[in-house]
Amino acid sequence: MKKFVLKSLIIFIFPFLFILGYAAYFADGLTDPFYRKFTSSRKKSLIIGSSRASQAIIPSIVEKQLKNVCENEIFNFAFSLDDSPYGPVYLNAIKKKVKNKSKNGLFLICVNPWTISRNKNNINDNQKKFRENERLLSKMFFVNLQVNYEYLIKNYNHGWASLSNKDDSTMVLHDNGWLEISIPMDSIFFMKRLDKNLKAYSGGHLQTLLFSPKRYFFLRRTIEFCLIHGKVFLIRLPVHEFIYNVEQEFMPDFDLKIETLAKEYNLQYLNFSARHSDYRTTDGNHLFKESGFKISREIGKRIKQYEE
Repeated sequence: MKKFVLKSLIIFIFPFLFILGYAAYFADGLTDPFYRKFTSSRKKSLIIGSSRASQAIIPSIVEKQLKNVCENEIFNFAFSLDDSPYGPVYLNAIKKKVKNKSKNGLFLICVNPWTISRNKNNINDNQKKFRENERLLSKMFFVNLQVNYEYLIKNYNHGWASLSNKDDSTMVLHDNGWLEISIPMDSIFFMKRLDKNLKAYSGGHLQTLLFSPKRYFFLRRTIEFCLIHGKVFLIRLPVHEFIYNVEQEFMPDFDLKIETLAKEYNLQYLNFSARHSDYRTTDGNHLFKESGFKISREIGKRIKQYEE
């Protein structure tokens, strides 16, 4: 009987261990746009925001500009408009990602009108009805595991066998959290992507979303938490002029709202939104990676000027 039990355990345990080892070996920066963000240790310094920040701000470039001013390793902990608008879910994840008791961190909090918006159907601005409540961050308890099986079980829906498939080279999530996107930038492909995004914003977001005082409150709470652990800079990244015009129509007083927060907490607001011609986007919404290098250098230089 003992031998039977032992053999049975071996039969079941070894395949189980093989599956765990397989996932640990193959899950990496090519897995999806988010997995690596959950496999690093706690950090002193974070980049916070939506997919615009995830693709645009490159930690290593900012760090290079801040040499001898800020020695902290910066981690890009930005996700997407649906996963990380400002609210209790994202703030809870940020709290788990920041090193306990750290005091000298640097936090780049990226803002745009959509990250402080709610669905029109949410008439009472009820945080229990926020769009991120059933998505990625709301499902995650652990955000700092070297091999994050919780993430793979809850959020990777392609089957673990596909983890070894590395054919898609258009997307790489680096260990520092930067999401590098490499796609064709010729005019035909660009215009198709721009047209698609314009329809999504002007025909979708503009019609279905409203300013959320509750999200604005949680942006404030996010700032207050980060200030406990270091210095904070508010950043509005540039987009294509057409997308910017939609945002102005949606929330014409957005910059005033952010400037009010900056003044209240004595922060610098680095607003690049009007500089359409200085940067290229891949789709009107996200910066092309070369422009990501450019704006990351500029952000680093601007912060250095304020710090010196």
